[in-house]
Amino acid sequence: TGGDPGAGTASGEAPAADGPARTFADFADLETDAWYRDGVSWALAKGIMDGTGNGRFEPDTATSRAMLVTMLYRLEEAPDVTYDMDFFDIADGMWYTEAICWAAANEIVSGYGDGRFGPNDNLTREQLATVLYRYVKTKGLGFTGAWSAPLDYGDAGSVSDWAYEALCWMTMQGVIQGTGNSMLSPKAGATRAQVATMLMRCDAIEQ
Repeated sequence: TGGDPGAGTASGEAPAADGPARTFADFADLETDAWYRDGVSWALAKGIMDGTGNGRFEPDTATSRAMLVTMLYRLEEAPDVTYDMDFFDIADGMWYTEAICWAAANEIVSGYGDGRFGPNDNLTREQLATVLYRYVKTKGLGFTGAWSAPLDYGDAGSVSDWAYEALCWMTMQGVIQGTGNSMLSPKAGATRAQVATMLMRCDAIEQ
């Protein structure tokens, strides 16, 4: 189960992430003055992300649902899992199997509601917010009781009902920010650099 959660290959396969953690300077396609420097450096130092091969990190490549869950699983130091998998599209022995079992057991993920998890589907920003919100709620964070926090974005009306609370809390905490022109872009994809940065911000809240 030692696959790299951020491989970004079309097949969803991932090389092993054994050995010492990589650094920002190890990757030719990372710009030293880029906005994502802190987030990617943090994810590499934590060992929750690696490169995609051939000395590349691919910061702008889309992140899959399985990749995100595996990153969170690694952030929790890969705890033992005893849970019967409910998703028919998750095979035993894949690089993401234990991570998804762990996330499902802790109600961090729930799939599409039709028995599928969609491990290789690209992650949307509202899906990312929802998974991260469920994750931080296992740490005792998030809204409690009655709350009111309208999303002050021009496209707030396009946010799915199931993601609204998560996006409210995540934007209030500064974990997820707009994409420019007062837009949140909930249905847009989430890149590897964006996910690394948002995970770093979540981790900072927990401290």
